Formats: sequence, C-alpha cells, structure tokens
Amino acid sequence: MDARLFDWPPTRPRKGQGRPPIVGQRLPTLDQVARSANTQWQRSQLAWYDGGRKVVDWTSGIALWYSTGTTPLPIRWVLVRDPSGQLPTRAYFSTDLAQSAPTIVADFVKRWSLEVTFEESGRT
Repeated sequence: MDARLFDWPPTRPRKGQGRPPIVGQRLPTLDQVARSANTQWQRSQLAWYDGGRKVVDWTSGIALWYSTGTTPLPIRWVLVRDPSGQLPTRAYFSTDLAQSAPTIVADFVKRWSLEVTFEESGRT
C-alpha cells in the first residue's frame, strides 16, 4: 500500500544539461488513494479465495513503480476493498498494462491454492 509510484517523465527538449528524468512526479500512495473521497470505485462480483464469488469494490490505474537505483517498471495497480468493511483493502499489481483489473485479481486468486500447497508441502 506504500509502493513508490510515479507518473511518466515529462518530454523535454533535446537541448539542456544533465541527464533526462526517468520518472515524473510522485503519485499518492495506494493507501492515500484508498482513503481519498475523490477515488471512484467500481463494484463487481469476482471469483474469490474460498472458491466462491465475492462482491468487491475496486479501482485501478497505471504508473511507474520506481526505487532509487533501479529501472522504472510500468505497472497496472488494482485496489480492492470489501464493501462490508470486514476485509482489509488490498493492492494487486501486474506488468501487463492491457490486463483488466478484474482479471488481475482473478489471476492472484488462482495462485492462492498453489501457494498454499507449496507452503504445506514444505512442512512435511
């Protein structure tokens, strides 16, 4: 929820001194986006971890994920919140910018059973 997200760097004229910027302005953290009254949420029924379906609110955007010393990575982020308020707000990420937000969440939900299997097989 505190990922360092940035806008794309501004275009700049060829002349000028110094290295061109590799990222634009810093964007709000996903925690700030989740708490903002201006955030527009969409409601959908998505496949969920228990094998059923769950009604969730989600919002999404595209940004550069960047940390000093690394190459900026274009990502699509998705915030998912439980309308009933029982579950914490979660963030999901994909490097496939064309992938839809519901598909990104569905892909992570599908991975859950594999991760649990690997975790449990390591205990024996």
